[in-house]
Parts: sequence; C-alpha cells; structure tokens
Amino acid sequence: MVERRRAMVGIVLVMLLIVIGVVTWAVMRVPAPRPAAAGVVTGEKRIFGPGAPWMLLVGAVPGDERAVTVSVSARDREGRPIASPAPPLAVLRMVDIPTLPERLVLVEEAPGSWRGAARLSTAGRWKLEIELDGETVSLPFQSGSLPKPVPEAGPGGHPSHAGDPAAFTDGVVLSVDRSTGNLTISHGPMPKLGMPAMTMGFRAGDPALLEGLRPGGKVRFHAHVVDGTFTVAKIEPVN
Repeated sequence: MVERRRAMVGIVLVMLLIVIGVVTWAVMRVPAPRPAAAGVVTGEKRIFGPGAPWMLLVGAVPGDERAVTVSVSARDREGRPIASPAPPLAVLRMVDIPTLPERLVLVEEAPGSWRGAARLSTAGRWKLEIELDGETVSLPFQSGSLPKPVPEAGPGGHPSHAGDPAAFTDGVVLSVDRSTGNLTISHGPMPKLGMPAMTMGFRAGDPALLEGLRPGGKVRFHAHVVDGTFTVAKIEPVN
C-alpha cells in the first residue's frame, strides 16, 4: 500500500512539472518574426524578469542598394518607454555565407527609442541581432530583392489615401516630443506595411500634425516609410 501511494505521488509530481514547463514555454517564447510584403520586418520579445515585465520591439526596413534601417524600442506592459543607460547592441550577420559580422550604430531618438541605418556589404539573407540589458531579439530579413512600396501619387506629388479606410489605423498616443517631431503610438495591425499590432515610435511628416495630441488620446492615423523611417502622414483624434 505504501509503495502504491509513493508511486501515485511520483506520477502526480511528474504531471505537475510537465504542466509548469508547458505554461512557462508558452509565456516566455519569443514570437516569430513577421515578414512584410512591403519589406518591413518586425519582431518582439516579452521579458519577465525580477522587476516589472517589459517588451523589446525591433523593426528592420530593407531599402535600395543594400541599405537597411533599424528601429528599436523598449516599453513596459502599458506601452510607456523604458530608458536604458546604454544603447542596444546591433549586429548584422549573413545567413548563407560565413563572413565577419557587421556592426550597426543605434542613436537614441527619444527615451526608450533608438534608430540606425547601414549599407550592407552584399545582398542576400541576413540576420539582425539586437541585445539590450542582456535580452536578445534575432530578426532575419532579405536584402537586395524586396521592392519598395510605391504609393499612389496625389496632388503635389504626395501620397494619396483619400477614400481608402484600410490605409488608416486606430491607436493610442503614448508620448509626444515636439522638439524632435517624434511620437509613440500603441496601434492596431497595419496591413499596408505588413505590421502587427504593437507599440512603436513614429516621426511626424509635418510638425503641425503634433498639435493637439496628448498622451492617452485615441487617434486614427496613416503612416508610411520615408527614407527608411516610419512616418505619420495624417493623424486625427477619435472622440
């Protein structure tokens, strides 16, 4: 009888450990990077450390002639930026050819947001590695073969999106920096850019667009990529 009870206890403990392992894997796993039809590639990692949980968000925009623009942001679970004493480390590695890794310098645009650009040594499959505070996000992308989106031209040669509701995205403004022309938005999916719902920094195409915007305000906006930078072309408050 005693041996049977010990065996039952052992089975229960093993099943409990399996359940804990599955739950831990589901919570801690890194979401797979999401390639975008327009060339934008994004990835994110949720970190559950000794302190409060936070997110490391990474985006890469391959351009013409082997150029690539990288954006990195650190946010808490409420979408607020998290300042870091040191910028993230960015390394580019070729996937198919054994070559020396290429460094990319990231410059802080606003607290918790960094951006950098580089011209790769050759076209092909690359992997971007971003490290911040001991956490790493690895993001594969293709250089040299992804076409850039060509928006339909409107009056004055500017992109036209009138009458296209799919071009607009709902979001919540988290921060506005009028001195740099940058803002942070927690937004829904952006099919035009192939981006999932996430929190990230944008640059205002016109400083006047920032007038009247306040943290916590709900908005509808349209953004596109200008010279490798995610840029807001139009934004309006939602009551």
